[in-house]
Amino acid sequence: MNKKFFRYFCLVFSIIVMGLIFCFSMQNSAESNFVSNSLLQKIIFLFDKNLNNLPINEQLIVLEKYHIILRKLAHFGIYALLGFFVYGFLGTYNWCKKAVLLIFSVAFTFFYAITDELHQMFVSGRSAQFTDVLIDVSGGILGSIIMAIFLYFIFWRKSNEKFKQ
Repeated sequence: MNKKFFRYFCLVFSIIVMGLIFCFSMQNSAESNFVSNSLLQKIIFLFDKNLNNLPINEQLIVLEKYHIILRKLAHFGIYALLGFFVYGFLGTYNWCKKAVLLIFSVAFTFFYAITDELHQMFVSGRSAQFTDVLIDVSGGILGSIIMAIFLYFIFWRKSNEKFKQ
């Protein structure tokens, strides 16, 4: 794989993921809950075909039970993608050691998570939560580590140089 292509691929997808995060953060609480509840209903229906047969109050109990889990997994997952692509972008440069790349990638996701939470403070019905920042950073760490492993097996291991010029 070409170094320049991979660099720009990761850069473009980093920007796309940041845009998605920003768009999700722009939703007011009603819109955000509608989106997550709609997705949750579809996911639960895949595993439990009888959900629609339950009385509405029992459906709501089931949805409430899994709602917070889905929202936190969404935070974790989208920031894992961000960490993955940011590390991939940084990994195409030969300016520092891999551990330093991990620190920069995680620091970037941390600062983006903070700005995301601050942004939510100005959206109707939303608030900033430090626990979300911690979940976001955890996702960024996992995504960065996965990309580091990917780069090792695909590029770095093949030769002493990180990428062929």
